[in-house]
Amino acid sequence: MSQEKVAKPTGRRCVSGEGRQEKIHTRQPYDYAFKLNVIIYYPTAGISDTLSRFPSTAGDGPKVSKRKLVLKWKQQRAQIEHHAGTAVTSGHQFSRDRSLATTLPQYAETSIVKWINEFHRDSVPVSSAMLKTRAF
Repeated sequence: MSQEKVAKPTGRRCVSGEGRQEKIHTRQPYDYAFKLNVIIYYPTAGISDTLSRFPSTAGDGPKVSKRKLVLKWKQQRAQIEHHAGTAVTSGHQFSRDRSLATTLPQYAETSIVKWINEFHRDSVPVSSAMLKTRAF
């Protein structure tokens, strides 16, 4: 029995087309330390030297998109310096506000579900504003 790697999952045959496409992961995330190195080097050398010096920005893709990315980082310099300044966040690639991704404990989530179900029993719609006020 040969052990060949199957690229696509087995299952029902496709009626039309080629089926599921392989993921190619074309976007590359950059951490704050790398962004800071790029925007520190940019004013001294210019955009073309900056793009050729840093190997992650000198890909085969279009230079225009990488140039726009470096200019965007230049505008966000204060935020990038803040995050790259600490050892904890310098390896991070994205930051989000603390309250944005807050999860509720199980008991709070259960009470909200019961609250919503009570409204649904009475045929009252629950808006997102009502849900936000109930969650906090």
